[in-house]
Amino acid sequence: MASVKQIFSEVKTEFKKVKWPGKDQSINVTILVVALSVGVGIYSGLFDVAFATLVKRLAAIIGG
Repeated sequence: MASVKQIFSEVKTEFKKVKWPGKDQSINVTILVVALSVGVGIYSGLFDVAFATLVKRLAAIIGG
């Protein structure tokens, strides 16, 4: 079984191999994620309102 020191040494070596994104790419991806999250939130909210309205109207028709 590998020692803790060896494991951390291997992790450090692997982290050096990673190609980290630049500042511009990080900003662009963050903006994309926020925009998509807002879009999905708006879509979900509109669907919820439409579905709730439909259920209320059906309940009024069926329930009298």
